Amino acid sequence: MMAIEPPEPNPERDRLTEIIAHCEKRVRRAGEKFRSAGAEQFEAIGALQTAKQRLADWQAANPDPQGSLLEGLSHV
Repeated sequence: MMAIEPPEPNPERDRLTEIIAHCEKRVRRAGEKFRSAGAEQFEAIGALQTAKQRLADWQAANPDPQGSLLEGLSHV
């Protein structure tokens, strides 16, 4: 039975293998950042909607007295 010999050293193949490993690592990191950004965006949208609703609720509970005066004058 013959022993399997390792491939001969080949600097170009080794360089390409390193580039592939580097690219795969970049793809994984980019995917992690993408998922993290999606979660952050989801949370930010929720916070924005909550803040807008709180402002609308506050404005409904605290009507602008100037606005009511102007509305009263426009009916005269």
